[in-house]
Amino acid sequence: MHKVLRRLFVIKVIFLFILTFFLVNSYVGEFNPTYRTLYGLWYNLLSKLTKISSLNFGDLLYLILLFIFFYFLLKRNKLRRRDYILRLTLFVMVIYNSFYWSWGFNYQYPINSKQTTLDYNSSDLKETLDYYLKKTNQYHLQITKSKNKTVKTDLTFNEISEMCTNYFTRNTQFKDFKVNKSYFSEIISYLGFTGYINPITLESNINYNIPVISLPTTISHEIAHQIGYSSESEANYYAIKSTISNKNNFIKYSGSLLALQYIISELQYSDSDYLKLKLSEINKGVLENIEEKRKFNLKYKNPIEPYIKKLYDIFLKKNNQVYGIRSYNMVVNLLIEDYYQSKIKTSKLDSN
Repeated sequence: MHKVLRRLFVIKVIFLFILTFFLVNSYVGEFNPTYRTLYGLWYNLLSKLTKISSLNFGDLLYLILLFIFFYFLLKRNKLRRRDYILRLTLFVMVIYNSFYWSWGFNYQYPINSKQTTLDYNSSDLKETLDYYLKKTNQYHLQITKSKNKTVKTDLTFNEISEMCTNYFTRNTQFKDFKVNKSYFSEIISYLGFTGYINPITLESNINYNIPVISLPTTISHEIAHQIGYSSESEANYYAIKSTISNKNNFIKYSGSLLALQYIISELQYSDSDYLKLKLSEINKGVLENIEEKRKFNLKYKNPIEPYIKKLYDIFLKKNNQVYGIRSYNMVVNLLIEDYYQSKIKTSKLDSN
């Protein structure tokens, strides 16, 4: 009986792996909307379960999987070669199946064409820079009352998290967002990551070492992944838009600052001379907040990080994000489009 059940389990895992592999590598248009509907139901169920406790179930799962992996390594010499390879293969297949059916099929969702083309011109970029530069300076002064002071806050992690999740609770069908401090914050700091979603438990996990000014946008970026936005540019866009829409000035400032940073990064390549002139218009305190982020990155800079980023770049490209890790910067396209759409709406209202 035990052998029969074991064989049935093996057959099911292999069958599901073949099906999953086919769906991942052969986009089926009719399948995706069905998955998106099921994902919404799956997420709301799972989030209710994980919110029962404050424990980080996703990180605990990673530790268990790591233990199983090392267990396989230790068993290598005690099992027949065929049995060892079969067990290891099944282990990998189970993880692969779980990843895609729990969250990974969101990568198959059609990406907005604005995210996959660098079709803006220099004047578009400059005008959008001016907009976010003024907004960032404005939010900065509302908080500090001085151009020279850096923005700081007494808000706790949980308070920031609650303010960020409220936006998505009000504006989406998703509820009960679970946002954790990562148990591996020190490790992922060296790997170059500020946060991640656990694709099995669907919890957001935040690197608690990052500057507090980065917390609102990082939390909101991971929440965007939680609700099914796999594209890094889209997740960045919703992180920026949701934080700027917040009633709290610190949260607003965090979002506007991130938008400004991405646009500055693009201008460094396209028109560095113009950028030098515009930097003089940015409040000193804002520049110091940007420097705070830069110092954090330098603190954890190490020889391994570029290789990790390269692997992640390959992973993203294999999952429908043609620009790979550069996809994060594609948010600039969405910000420019959003700016011009809001400009058109304002113009129509004024004409009426």
